[in-house]
Formats: sequence, C-alpha cells, structure tokens
Amino acid sequence: MNVCMRFLSALFCFIFLSSVMAQEKAYFVWEVGSNKILKEQKPLMALPPASPIKLLTAMIVLENSPLDRMFVVSETVKQIPPIKLGLEPGDSMSCEDLLHALLIKSANDVAVILAEGVSQNQKDFMGLMNKKAKELGCKNSFFCNPNGLPDAKQYSCAYDLSLIAANAYRYTAIQKILACPKASIKSAKGKTFNLKNKNKFLGRIYGKTGYTDKSQNTFAGVFIQGEKILAFSVIGYHPRASMWNEIETLLDIKEKSTTETKTSNSSSLQKNAQNIQLLLQKKGYYKGKIDGIYGAETKAAVKKFQKDHGLKPDGKVGEKTWKKLQEK
Repeated sequence: MNVCMRFLSALFCFIFLSSVMAQEKAYFVWEVGSNKILKEQKPLMALPPASPIKLLTAMIVLENSPLDRMFVVSETVKQIPPIKLGLEPGDSMSCEDLLHALLIKSANDVAVILAEGVSQNQKDFMGLMNKKAKELGCKNSFFCNPNGLPDAKQYSCAYDLSLIAANAYRYTAIQKILACPKASIKSAKGKTFNLKNKNKFLGRIYGKTGYTDKSQNTFAGVFIQGEKILAFSVIGYHPRASMWNEIETLLDIKEKSTTETKTSNSSSLQKNAQNIQLLLQKKGYYKGKIDGIYGAETKAAVKKFQKDHGLKPDGKVGEKTWKKLQEK
C-alpha cells in the first residue's frame, strides 16, 4: 500500500510539474544588425517549441533540394497526427508547393515528407536539424522531429527560436512564402489544396505560429522596423489572442483603426515595400536595393510594370497590381 501511495504521489508530482512547465512564458527580442538584446524573459529556459521549428526544417530542405524537385509521399504520412495536408501515399508534390504547405498551413505530414525526401528517414534528418542548430549558435535546443509535435526529448528556448527565425528570413524562398496571404498548390495526381496564412501581423511580421497542449501558443519571426530587423520569439501563451497582444507590446506595434482599415487597401498589410521589391526584381523590373523603402525607384518600377501589364500606371500597389505581381 505504501509503495502504491508513493507511486501515485510521484505520478501526481510529475503531472503537476509538467503542467507548470507548460504554463511557463518566455520571450526574446533582439536587433539582428547590432545583436542588441531589446527584451527578454527566461530566454534560455528549455520549453516545448511546437511548429516554429518548421522554419529550421525549411532551411535544411532548401539547402538540399531545388524548388522544382518532386517529393514522393510514403506510407508514413498515415501515422502523422493533424494538422495535415492530406496527401495520399504514392502521390507527389514539388518542393516549392510542399514548403508552402509546411509554412502556411503548418502541415505536420508535409514536414515528414520533406524530411524523408532529403534524408531517406526522419532520424537522419534530425541529425541535420541538430547540426544546423549548432551551426547557427543555438544554446539550448534538441530536436527529435521535423514538425514540432510533442516529444519528451525535444526542447528549445526563446533565444534559439528567435535565432532560427532570423536566419530563416535570409532565405528568399522562405521570406516569400511567409509573406503570402493565400496559396493554391497541386499534387502530381491533380489534388488541389487552398492555403490561408493565419499570421495576424502578415505584411509587417514574417514568422511561424505554433501550438501544442504542452507548448501552448508559440511564435518565432522577424519584424522590419525601418532599416532595422528585429528577431523575436514567444513561447507559452494561451489563448492565442494573448500571444498576439504580447507580440504587439514587445514590438510596440499598433493595429490600424477601423476607419483606416476600411479606407486603405484591404490587403495593404500584406504588401510591404520589401515584398514588392522582391517580386519586381524577380520579374526584371527592379534592380535597386531590397531595403523595404517605397521610394522613387521602387515606385517607378511599379509604374513600368503596371503599364506593361495593362494596368493604370499610378505607382500604387492595389489588388490588381498585387495579383499580377504574384503570378508565376
């Protein structure tokens, strides 16, 4: 009886401590150019990271596969819990489309498809993830899967997630995907999937959301503040609204008023100058610096693009211009 009681007591303590750990909140904000720490709370505490680690997965995939490579879906996907894209074994999809599903929909099955495609199996891919994390300078992380699903041995910290986000932002493909409000992707067998970005601060913040019962709501990303880039992460917030409020406070950003929102372009927050410059550059209309400043050179490039595509050359990126810019 005493042994049983001791076991139950130990079990209760374990459950209690696990619950307390899940409720821990941590954040880290720093300026990328100067490495100046701006705000922090428990930045090195080991916590379950959830889906922001998909940014690390995406980096490794891009370092090992071209965007047009086709990845075949294995039987493993049947065992992966939601959120899932839902590709069937035997079907295939391009690396580029899978990365959209990974970072916009946060599809857990897609992370496994990519990991298996790069390394044949998840175990070897985990080796690449932990090696890359060490190369980036992560201080307190160990990764056991490519999607952030709960694992007793997997952990990271606010400092490391912000570091991963800062480095992921340097990959043009990741940057463009994180800026997409919507995307439509198709498998080799013709199955179409429509994706919608749930980043509340889309257009101002590039980043990745996450959630598990243990981690609660998490986020890692970068915020463009003039010529400065701020990298940050938050872990352990519930409900999600409290996470968005914390991010708003940490970065000192304010939502537009209702009046401003109605009178401005409905997608203006999704079309900052840097995105426009990148798209114009890709189409050969802009050769200047990607600095996020909507100056005379950028406006002139927009006007030329509009004129060549039968649009009113007013230099304003409205819905029609934005749609044309995003066309492949």
